[in-house]
Amino acid sequence: MKPVGDDPVLVVNHLGYDTGAPKAAILATSPEASVGTAVLRVGDQELSIGIGPAVVVAGWGRQTYRRIDFGKVESAG
Repeated sequence: MKPVGDDPVLVVNHLGYDTGAPKAAILATSPEASVGTAVLRVGDQELSIGIGPAVVVAGWGRQTYRRIDFGKVESAG
């Protein structure tokens, strides 16, 4: 992954997710970034999803990583 700098990077499974399985994305940000909630659009609905705490991974640079769990989405599309 390229260094994040001031631009956050969202890491997702580009092949898709099983509707009944756990689903998550990873948000990579600079350590100074202020992060609130994520909004996921499903059809005409907008779901507010919490973002996990910042975690530093040894050997992965100075950026921090936060887990976004959207497992409550169970519809395809």
